Amino acid sequence: MASIQCKMCGGVNEIQDGVTSGVCRYCGSLTTFPMFSDEQTEHLYSRAEHFRKKHDFDKAGSRK
Repeated sequence: MASIQCKMCGGVNEIQDGVTSGVCRYCGSLTTFPMFSDEQTEHLYSRAEHFRKKHDFDKAGSRK
């Protein structure tokens, strides 16, 4: 089981494998969960999410 942070309230939600959307248990907003085809795509998504949270949007959008 993985966890993902809600983009609306920041609450951490546990998700089961294969589930693509759900309702945040903290704020009730509909949240979609990313599905990755390979490890490289997952890494790029995690990197972009890291920089997005730090408000560094230029680095979030680059692959370097």
